[in-house]
Amino acid sequence: MMTTKEIVAEFVRRCDRAGRSGDADPYSLLDDQVNFMVNGTTPLSGTFPGLNILKIVLLDTVKKRVRRGSVSAEEFVGTGDRVAALLRITAETVDGRIYNENGETCGCLFRVKDDRITEIFLFPDTTLIETVIYNRTYVLNQQLKAKAGSGPSLAPQPQGTRKIESTSKKTPRQVVDQLITLYIRSFGGEAVDPFEMLDENVYYIRHGYVGSEAKCNGLAEVRQKLFPQEVMPNVRFRPGYGTYPVEYIEEGNRVVVIMKGRGDNARGIPYNNTYFFLFEVRDDKIVRVVEDLDASLSKRCFWDTHLEESETPLEGVGK
Repeated sequence: MMTTKEIVAEFVRRCDRAGRSGDADPYSLLDDQVNFMVNGTTPLSGTFPGLNILKIVLLDTVKKRVRRGSVSAEEFVGTGDRVAALLRITAETVDGRIYNENGETCGCLFRVKDDRITEIFLFPDTTLIETVIYNRTYVLNQQLKAKAGSGPSLAPQPQGTRKIESTSKKTPRQVVDQLITLYIRSFGGEAVDPFEMLDENVYYIRHGYVGSEAKCNGLAEVRQKLFPQEVMPNVRFRPGYGTYPVEYIEEGNRVVVIMKGRGDNARGIPYNNTYFFLFEVRDDKIVRVVEDLDASLSKRCFWDTHLEESETPLEGVGK
């Protein structure tokens, strides 16, 4: 009998062959009642219940804009019937545009029962779906009349913040939970350092469109890039705001957490993103973070932009 990771790995291999040449059958590894979810607010986002709906709604929609694609599994986390993976998905559109040209990974959750995949939750780069696959453009809104730095700043080292008390050796999940608590308290307006649990040499990557993405080598870059000063006037800090854990998947010193965000921007537009976080912990500090989210929502909400359609009709759409 194959393990959950082996089944998922085989499914990914078959998807890759099908995307490249069409000579593989990944569907035979899916349960007839599989629940396929795509994070975000794009034309490809949503919940697709059952194999038939998955084929005729999501995949047939994809085929109108995507000529070919490839996928590989780069990392797995989890034991039992629930596994998280980092996938590398690239594609070429029918008009020759390349999705994920830089080959970045994206998070994905799988559940397996009786040797069949019953649930898939994919966290793609939604900004690339909008801009590459659907040729949309992010356009700045009329600038808000907000003063720079209104509300607490998350970028520099906070002055006079209250440090959490150090305790004995913690489990990786306890370290992650401490980070989540600090985030919630910080977005709630408390004078705490939300990055206190990150190692000085942490590697932090958040995928997304130019401006909302961040690749940070070290804590100093995290403070500079994760919440840049130009977006802070659009961020509100109120009690109850922050990111809340929904599900944990653990293996060794790695913890994947699915989180739900609560907040709004300076215009009062709700911000309710869904996140995939992969944390790696060593010596009670987080040394690596991978963050996937609906980056398009972040781009629109906190970078104060909206999407505009291409003036040229999309090839393949409407046919």
